[in-house]
Amino acid sequence: MDIEENITIGQNKLKESIENGLATYPRLIALRVLISKLIPFGSYADIVISGISSKIAARRFSVFKKALENEIKLLDQEKIDKTYLESEEFYDLLRKTLTATEKTREDEKIHLYAKILVGAIEYQDRNENYPEEYLGILENRDL
Repeated sequence: MDIEENITIGQNKLKESIENGLATYPRLIALRVLISKLIPFGSYADIVISGISSKIAARRFSVFKKALENEIKLLDQEKIDKTYLESEEFYDLLRKTLTATEKTREDEKIHLYAKILVGAIEYQDRNENYPEEYLGILENRDL
């Protein structure tokens, strides 16, 4: 790998880190208070950053919703494990999937998150096919 490739990779990682930070900014109350109180025009900066954050998160969730709808269309309704849908295990998977969706800018990953979530609601041996493990592996990979 040459120097230019390393620089490009570094720039992409920095851009992704900034975008991920912006996406989670609205939930970081202590940081928002610090920015509002310590920086001149901090309240204005907080409003601008929050607006950018909301737009980024909205785009990502829109992509996820469309991917989820497409995956659900392919699902055999008779294979849905309704007990699992009402379980804490499913709730945890859903929460982790939404968090992972919010953290990535890669649409391909978002589509795979939807596929994992929908695939998990079919009857299966979840000890053998562990959706949260697949989610974690995917979350830590660059596509």
